[in-house]
Amino acid sequence: MSLTAAITGEGGLSVADWATIVAGFVAALALADYLRSLWRRTAGRRRDIARRLRRLGTGAQVHFFESVLGEPPAIRRRLEIEQPDSSAVDDDDETEPPLVTRTYLECFWIDRDYCVQTMSDEDGSVVGFSVTTRTRRFRPTIYFPLPPTGRERLLRVVTFGRRRRWELARIKLGRSTFANAFHNGWGFPQIRSFLGARAWSYTEMQYCGNPGHYQHIALTISSASPNIGGDPASIQNVDFGDDPWLDGDPPDDWLDLAPAWIRSLHAHAAVTTVTIIGWFPVEKWRTFGPHGDEIRSLP
Repeated sequence: MSLTAAITGEGGLSVADWATIVAGFVAALALADYLRSLWRRTAGRRRDIARRLRRLGTGAQVHFFESVLGEPPAIRRRLEIEQPDSSAVDDDDETEPPLVTRTYLECFWIDRDYCVQTMSDEDGSVVGFSVTTRTRRFRPTIYFPLPPTGRERLLRVVTFGRRRRWELARIKLGRSTFANAFHNGWGFPQIRSFLGARAWSYTEMQYCGNPGHYQHIALTISSASPNIGGDPASIQNVDFGDDPWLDGDPPDDWLDLAPAWIRSLHAHAAVTTVTIIGWFPVEKWRTFGPHGDEIRSLP
């Protein structure tokens, strides 16, 4: 059949028939797009949020976080932080580098299911960020260093779980404990905790990652996620390096020497916040995730 015959309707579809088919196809696409957006706003909302959270990473611009999360931050403040200027000394120089004051921008995105915290430098590059679950029904999985690809997921299904991808940590917020978050033993974690009148938190941090590009990973339970992580009644104030129960380099069996409250939280408390920090002095990191009292007045 020639194209002319098809267009004129001689032994084929008429112009009106083709117009009806095209209109039906366009209507189907519009309906599919509407159903997809409806699913993301209702039943699939939490799955869509988890998918978007897995796109976040250090080194990205803070504007990229805004585009992924779909809104500007609810809290934005500037911090002046004093830190050593390593660029002012040579690698062979054993003298202490001079201190300089640098400006950082701390932002918080607040949602009824999650909270995202970022710390960015003067160029807008994110040097560290955290993800916090605020409800028991939202339990996203955070992978480090990267989430699995579709091929890796398929291989795991086909091989009945025998083909697992290489990864340092896989944390399901609200479910994974400190004891089972890391797949490889990285020794003694740095610990920071505090217990106030209402706010409280407990953090274990490891320094790990790709060789030559290591990052700090901090796992936290806090009052920003009430009734999810664990019981704060036993928490005591501990800062990084303040471990009087250990002398010198911590041994492999550090947990046996730690106080009972640390052993209990390490084994049973469910992690509610994951923080990944790149080139930033971790001792200057203010809070891992939001402070419990900071978001009390926000929905």
